[in-house]
Amino acid sequence: MTRLLSIILLLLLSIGCESNRIIGSQDAMEITNVSFTTDNLYTTGTSLNVEGTLTNNNSYTIYPPFYIEALFYTDNTSQVVLGGSSDCFNYPIEPGVSTLWSLEYSSDDINESYYPDFSVNSIRIYTNQ
Repeated sequence: MTRLLSIILLLLLSIGCESNRIIGSQDAMEITNVSFTTDNLYTTGTSLNVEGTLTNNNSYTIYPPFYIEALFYTDNTSQVVLGGSSDCFNYPIEPGVSTLWSLEYSSDDINESYYPDFSVNSIRIYTNQ
C-alpha cells in the first residue's frame, strides 16, 4: 500500500508545470502563430521584470501545460545576455483570445539595479509534449 501511494504521489508531482526548465532548449516544441506585446519593463532593485500580452492566432486552442520564456539583456542592443526566465500556464487559450503574461529575472551573480535599460527578447511559448 505504501508503494502504491508513493507511485501515485510521484505521478501527481510530475503532472503539470515543471520547475526545472532550461531556457532556449531545443527539446521543446515551440508553439507558432502567437503574437506577443511587451507592455512594461521595470526593475525592483533585486529583479528585472517584464509584463505583456500574448494572443493565440491559431485556429486551435492551446492546452496546458505550456510555457512562456524570454532572455533578459543588459540593454536594447541584445548583445549581452544576463539570463532567462520562464513561467507555466495552467489554463487553455482559445483561438483569437489574449492573456496577460509576466516574467521575472534575478541572479546572485549580478546587481539588477545596474541595468535600468535592460531589454527582453527571444520570447516564445512552447510545450514539452
